[in-house]
Amino acid sequence: MQCGRSHQSSLKYETPLQSNQGESELLYNLAFTLPLTKEKKGLFPMLEFNGITVTETGKTELFVTPQLYLGLVRRGHIAFSLGSQIPVSRERPFDYRIVSFLLWEYADGGLWW
Repeated sequence: MQCGRSHQSSLKYETPLQSNQGESELLYNLAFTLPLTKEKKGLFPMLEFNGITVTETGKTELFVTPQLYLGLVRRGHIAFSLGSQIPVSRERPFDYRIVSFLLWEYADGGLWW
């Protein structure tokens, strides 16, 4: 059994096309995955840190998102993830929210292979 670690991160700046339609935001994410096997099919625990900063006001919201990632096929190009996003900053827009995604890397293979 292999017990390695992997991580991924993203940084994104969003701004409305017209200034009267909203505020610009800086979004950042850092995720850690604990692969428990060499296989791409299986269950993998993940921990993600998320943040959103409104650039005009400097208001920042921070979140911790524990989740389980499930590789559905042997090649790993189809997967499902389910978790709970928990605010950790002073302002809490919600107590928690359930988050999920379905991944299909279509360039790597079809739905069943």
